[in-house]
Amino acid sequence: RRAGDTVEVQIYRGAVLHTVPMKLSTRVMPPIPPTAALLAEERHQLLAPSLARLVALVEATTPERAAFKPGPKDWSILDIIAHMIIVEREEQTWIADLINDDERFADRYTNPSAVYARVEALVRVTGGAPRLLAALKTAVAETDALIAGLPAEFTAHRGSYWRLAHDLLLGDHHWQEHLCQIEQNLQAAG
Repeated sequence: RRAGDTVEVQIYRGAVLHTVPMKLSTRVMPPIPPTAALLAEERHQLLAPSLARLVALVEATTPERAAFKPGPKDWSILDIIAHMIIVEREEQTWIADLINDDERFADRYTNPSAVYARVEALVRVTGGAPRLLAALKTAVAETDALIAGLPAEFTAHRGSYWRLAHDLLLGDHHWQEHLCQIEQNLQAAG
């Protein structure tokens, strides 16, 4: 079927089956940067304000407040930064999988960036907010460089390239969520 076609759809309202016409519409495809270098730059510009805000919040706090956990199951600011580093690393893995046309899948939703043992290990090994921030900046720069250096064979495959670009440019909602969490941690720490 194509956009503009009308198809018959059967739906139940309670126990009664109804058949109704439904016109298929087109999906609006948001524009994406035409080159990998422009995609990397657009992603960088999208995340830069949030990264700068994160750095400002963390640099203005003490090591004790950065390690403070509001509750037994809550994350500290250090944990949040470690999680963000892991998210960048997972994003790099996903990009590499797309390039290799070997994307992983699972039968259930899993979030390897939220495995607390992994977050805790990174905090323990990295040691302190300044080093975690440096590692996060490096991870973001690595992701940007990976995007900028996408192979021409990959960017020529418009469907895969569009999907990658679309997902990378959805916004910085994840960053904003964790910035709010950090602000709440700072308020709870006093």
